[in-house]
Amino acid sequence: MKKNVLKMLGMAIAIILLLGSLTDNTQAQSPSIDIKKYTNGLNANTAPGPEIPVGQDVRWDYVVTNNGDTSLINIIVSDDKGILVTCPSQELIAGDSMICFGTGSATEGPYENTGTVSADFDGNPFTGTYTNYYTGVAPEDSDGDGITDDVDQCQDSDSDTTIIIDGCDTGVGNQFFDTGCKMSDLIFQCATNATNHGKFVSCVAGLTNAWKKARLISGKEKGKIQSCAAKADIP
Repeated sequence: MKKNVLKMLGMAIAIILLLGSLTDNTQAQSPSIDIKKYTNGLNANTAPGPEIPVGQDVRWDYVVTNNGDTSLINIIVSDDKGILVTCPSQELIAGDSMICFGTGSATEGPYENTGTVSADFDGNPFTGTYTNYYTGVAPEDSDGDGITDDVDQCQDSDSDTTIIIDGCDTGVGNQFFDTGCKMSDLIFQCATNATNHGKFVSCVAGLTNAWKKARLISGKEKGKIQSCAAKADIP
């Protein structure tokens, strides 16, 4: 009888210890996932965020961390603005991190987007979100010629409709190039760089020869420009 009681008591203790172990293991499993987002390398989680020129490339990095104590699977990162986010893996063991990324082009005005991470543990979903901001700014056009300063090679273009050299009006139309420069701007550059009058005249001759060859000006117009250049008190 005594042996049976002791045997039953031992079995009871073993069951209690086993249940306690299972309970402890269940309590120790605290799945959790965290996400932080960066815009062009900046933790821009406060509006208005950094200024980015309109049209410039934008890169978003999404740092995903398994800050729980168990592995997570089926990890997916998405963005509420429809940005395609690429991640190196869909699984993370406890304590590990990975960097996902997405790209786009800056649009004008205030912009915000939220990255969301979702993961699975034992059939239960876990999520996290993080929002970033930026302000898209249009490039300036100082001289109002339609070419923005970031690509305009002559940001203070001559507004004259004809080419005028040191007060001598050639009567030749002051044509505009897609570089943001007008013909007179290029002649002014000759004047700026020339160390003597002969070099200035030679520089202008080089321009007019190229323009005539490109059929931008006639032979007569070339002569008018070179005549004014020769008479100019430059430099």
